[in-house]
Amino acid sequence: MNSYLKNIHTEITHLKTKQKLPTELIHIVLGNQSADMDSITSSIALAFYYAESKQGFYAPVINAPRAELSLRVDVLYVLETLKIDPEFLLYQEELPYLLTLAKQGNLRITLVDHNQLSPGQENFFDCVERIIDHHKDEHVDYPLIEEKLIGIDGSNSTLIGKIVLSSTAETCTPEIAYLLLAAILLDTGNLKSSHVVTDNDTAIARILIEKAGNLYNTNLYDHLLELRHDVDHLSPDLLVKKDYKLYREGQCFYGIASIPKGVIWEAENRMQWKKALEDSLEKQKIFMLGALSFKRNGNDKIFIVYIPFLHHQEVFLQHLRTLEILDEELMLSEYFPDDGLFFFNLKHPLKRKQLQPLLQMSVIKLIPKCVQMLDFWL
Repeated sequence: MNSYLKNIHTEITHLKTKQKLPTELIHIVLGNQSADMDSITSSIALAFYYAESKQGFYAPVINAPRAELSLRVDVLYVLETLKIDPEFLLYQEELPYLLTLAKQGNLRITLVDHNQLSPGQENFFDCVERIIDHHKDEHVDYPLIEEKLIGIDGSNSTLIGKIVLSSTAETCTPEIAYLLLAAILLDTGNLKSSHVVTDNDTAIARILIEKAGNLYNTNLYDHLLELRHDVDHLSPDLLVKKDYKLYREGQCFYGIASIPKGVIWEAENRMQWKKALEDSLEKQKIFMLGALSFKRNGNDKIFIVYIPFLHHQEVFLQHLRTLEILDEELMLSEYFPDDGLFFFNLKHPLKRKQLQPLLQMSVIKLIPKCVQMLDFWL
């Protein structure tokens, strides 16, 4: 695995340094901008599988800056276990060169763990050839699309695992099995989160445990969870960046951060971390920002929405009252107009992909005001 990634990195670096065009199509497997365990393992495992089973050049790309990988200690542990050098991975820093290839018609992209190109990456629209994802289908009509798989499983790595395991070739090595298994266990709460896990997650995970052999041990989930929640050294702004995803609706951007367990972002201590939300919103020129966090008891979740302008808050509140989700899944517990903060209790342990449509629908309602705000920023 490490030698495969090293060869990919060497070839891309050589082409970029010499400003050369490749002699064959470059295929990249691109995860989403949250660059969490599931996104990273999906891109690495699928690129390796394609490189082994198809003709051509296939490379995984981590959809985050190189420096931010250090925030993902759980991912670093998995890479270290597999003796994968993070220096041999490709990151967002390679995208300008890859865009050059795209303009020359020499690039093809497989999207994993998302089905709509991330904001700021729309110039790759004509390059998307495959999609393998477990989020809501955004129904984007990519002109070169050949294959599209949208699942409902708790982990995108379950979909990748099913593809790899269905091959007649022995492409599911212990390393690939371990990579995918790590993400599935984290995403499904060790296959115990009833609101998330599917039969597919469970079935694929059991096979991957066998395939992983001695790499797997029964403490894997607990150790990964401990590493993911080891955030005492991170400032509030880095906590927002650690597991963050940016979305776009028309000209308007919004984001959702997933705050690690053990970090208390409740109403009574809101002034300690509100500035991190303000800074993130202003730097990215986004319209609203959500943060999924845990309550002090460490089990129940809360969803925080930050909207700085009062008249936008009022429209958001009016829209909320029309949604069934407000009664079925969310309960508005506290609202601080002067701070622009809404606090929702969650009746079930919803994930970001389940809460994103709430903000998306709200942004659609607020698009005229959003455009006015963009004009103000510009």
